[in-house]
Amino acid sequence: MGFKDITEFMLAVASRVGQDLKASRQMTVFDLDPPLNLPTQDRMLMTEARLKGKKYTQNGAMIGLCLGVGYAIFTIRRRGLAFRNLRAMQGSGATVRFADGREELITNIAPAVRPSFTRNAITFGALGVGGYMLGGIVGGSYAGKVSRELLEKHPDSVKRIRAWERRVVVKLIGTYYKHAEELDAEMSEKEGVDTSSNEENSRGLDSWPPPDNPPPEFPRSF
Repeated sequence: MGFKDITEFMLAVASRVGQDLKASRQMTVFDLDPPLNLPTQDRMLMTEARLKGKKYTQNGAMIGLCLGVGYAIFTIRRRGLAFRNLRAMQGSGATVRFADGREELITNIAPAVRPSFTRNAITFGALGVGGYMLGGIVGGSYAGKVSRELLEKHPDSVKRIRAWERRVVVKLIGTYYKHAEELDAEMSEKEGVDTSSNEENSRGLDSWPPPDNPPPEFPRSF
């Protein structure tokens, strides 16, 4: 079974799980059966920690975006001012003196110095996206610190939340496993493959020793 076949099988299982309304609801809102649900105070604590983290991350990203765009505007204005000064020097017949004492009249302006819409767009995009990402990273780091400080004040709730998260993982894995078995049985039946003998042989060490053949007893040397 190649990588392509495994990928197609896993995608088919995920699609089948998505069609299961109950499993879909469990995965989206983590709402398990009533005995496995969290108390209201723990849910409120999780919501508060999540909202705080989201707020600080968004604020950091927006601050970074504003700083990046502001620096882009400053860079473009400085570039335009330098170009206008160069044009003014060219019009007044200014000369450039080199280190060896040679002087040359400014007669031509290199195309790389001229402002253009493409260069301005690249400057805005690079600095804006870079500032947004950097601000989001910084805000996310501070949000993680704030969330940890909030959770440290409620150790009992944190223990229940961690246990609930483990149950969520087990529940979701069980849901995927059930649908994977159903899909495997349907595909095997469609292809005419008998998997009953494979199931008996796949038990391996779990079926050892057989009921009528107990394991041998070894003499003790002490």
